[in-house]
Amino acid sequence: MQRSNPEAYFSRPQLYGGFGGFNGETKPFFARSQRQRMNLVSIFLCFLIPWSLFCVIHAVTSFQIHYSRPILCYSLCGLGLLAVIVSGGFAIASTVSKLRSEGNFRQPNWHWFLFLTMLVAWILGIILGGLNFWTNMQPYYNYRNL
Repeated sequence: MQRSNPEAYFSRPQLYGGFGGFNGETKPFFARSQRQRMNLVSIFLCFLIPWSLFCVIHAVTSFQIHYSRPILCYSLCGLGLLAVIVSGGFAIASTVSKLRSEGNFRQPNWHWFLFLTMLVAWILGIILGGLNFWTNMQPYYNYRNL
């Protein structure tokens, strides 16, 4: 009994060692295909916004404003948290709109990355700024005000 396509016989998944679904129309491994374009503005903003948020929160919780006006310090930290929450809202809204549309799932979504990095920057700014204030700056301000 002669088979017309021996690859199709040996690629059947019900055979032992079969890998299934072999068709003769395979593309070469290094074939050129459509390249994904990166949005450089989004990449730059996802780097710049969390970094600046960390710098502002760290500076507010580290220096003179924390010693002389703590209510203003905590209010500015609350505004930073509000910015993080708004970014999370945009991330949720973009995910919901992406799930409602049936077609285009391969578009890059920078909103979740921006939200998570802003959250990490805010938390680290609060922790490290407070640590810097309590170990270094508060003793200095206490000695200066004697």
